[in-house]
Amino acid sequence: MASAKGRVLRLVAGVFAGLLAGIILFGMGNDNDNRWLINLGGVGVLLFPVILATLAGFGIGRKPLIVSGVVLALWAILGVAAVPSVEEWEQQLADRKAKELRAEQERAEQKQRKRELAEQKRKEAERREQLAAKRRREKEAACRKDLQCLGDKHASAAGIKCDDQVERLAKYDVKWTDGWTEPKFSHFRWKDKEKGIITYIGDKAQFQNGFGAWQNVIYECDLDTRTNSPLEVRAQPGRL
Repeated sequence: MASAKGRVLRLVAGVFAGLLAGIILFGMGNDNDNRWLINLGGVGVLLFPVILATLAGFGIGRKPLIVSGVVLALWAILGVAAVPSVEEWEQQLADRKAKELRAEQERAEQKQRKRELAEQKRKEAERREQLAAKRRREKEAACRKDLQCLGDKHASAAGIKCDDQVERLAKYDVKWTDGWTEPKFSHFRWKDKEKGIITYIGDKAQFQNGFGAWQNVIYECDLDTRTNSPLEVRAQPGRL
């Protein structure tokens, strides 16, 4: 009875020791370059007492039991042999930390390069916008000195803003004779070049007199091109 109880205690102790050693080897294998060998040894250490106890429990003979034990022991020794020395272990840890540090530095450098590239693109876009704005200002300044350019640019505004002012000059009724595609003001000249005031001239209107007859008139509108506001309108009988 004591012998059976002793075998059970030895079996439990062996299984516990094998499990503990195997777990330690597995943990070491996760942080080691030879992890596959160490983990292999951990498997062997885990299985060694369990398989031996199982074989003994089935009443396997002594020789197969010894052979199985030797094989499992060699298996465990193979993993244990792969465990590095303290110096090797420290070197491997240092190499791993250095590798992680390099990877972190590379990630930081990549982020920095992306930020620099984005900032460079932003500055380039801002530079292009400033250059385009400068060219627009230069073009606008040149146009304001050119009668043809400025007159053509504000001709539509003259047709919209001045027609009501011209109609108010008629004592009776007024009739426009321009077609859908014809401008009301066909000519223009400088009124004040420095202030950008242009006189727009047209003859596509008729004023009715006191006898009900229609008379062709030449009308003029002085337009401030800075505000597109009519300053003064005039009309007289005739055609251009």
